[in-house]
Amino acid sequence: MDKVVLFSHVDKYIMGVRVLKDVSLTVYSRDRVLVYGPKNAGKTILARLASCILNRDGGYIEIFGLDPIIYRREILSRLGYIPQYPHTPPNLSIYDSICFRCRLLDVNVEDVIKRIVEYGYGKYLHARAEEVDRGVLKNILAVSILSMKPDLIVIDDIDGLNKGIIEGLVSEVIDDGATILATSRRRYGEIDFNRVYYIEGGVLREG
Repeated sequence: MDKVVLFSHVDKYIMGVRVLKDVSLTVYSRDRVLVYGPKNAGKTILARLASCILNRDGGYIEIFGLDPIIYRREILSRLGYIPQYPHTPPNLSIYDSICFRCRLLDVNVEDVIKRIVEYGYGKYLHARAEEVDRGVLKNILAVSILSMKPDLIVIDDIDGLNKGIIEGLVSEVIDDGATILATSRRRYGEIDFNRVYYIEGGVLREG
């Protein structure tokens, strides 16, 4: 199987603190991988590295066989990232932000908006991010990203998604062959993950 995500002995420092310690992880095509652990364990840092939001400080990373430091744009055209605490640019409505993402991924915006309305979030489309509850915003972003059907979906804090989205769109993209890398504070049971890892203190192990 093709390697979609490769971490090899990765280190990451934040303000001088080593928050990921010699992390190695391989995610193959069509994998459903869960990384769980307590608060401040390193889950979000790992998710951001896998999504080209942060750069590594040591070791090596490949996404779709490419170095994210060099090929960030190419990787982002195939990747969907659902952050723990989402935001949109302050001067854009949620609708405008979704349109921007659709152009980036060459996706029909009308199809994405239709799914957002189907899940009951249509009334928020013309609001700005700061006007919307953070949990609602996360679920709107999740519907939009999942509707775009990227090859790799990184979900930071999957616990924040509502059950309807898990049972509907997440199951749908899995059936379509997407690769999932998700984080959680618990050993999440709503999705049939084929591989599970535990992280604490920046150290990753199978579990």
